[in-house]
Amino acid sequence: MRIKNISEEQRDDIITEIQSKGVSVNVHFVPLPLLTFFKDKALKNESYKQAIENYSNEISLPIYPGLTSDQIEYIYNTVCEAYKTIKQYETNI
Repeated sequence: MRIKNISEEQRDDIITEIQSKGVSVNVHFVPLPLLTFFKDKALKNESYKQAIENYSNEISLPIYPGLTSDQIEYIYNTVCEAYKTIKQYETNI
């Protein structure tokens, strides 16, 4: 899932909020220049702008055949609430 117009920090806060409700989410896509193996290869972030932008607002959600409709609804509601909580917090600062 990608959430438009959020920062990497907001994404991380949303992930933390979702995880606090028992939903296992993570970030599985990491651009090449950010991987440890490539750190010393002098890859320039400017050459990977789209990949880095995608990384900054991407969250991997649980997806597997055994998910029930109730679990899917819980995940959906948890993600929506986490987004609202973080965006509300950011607005009130």
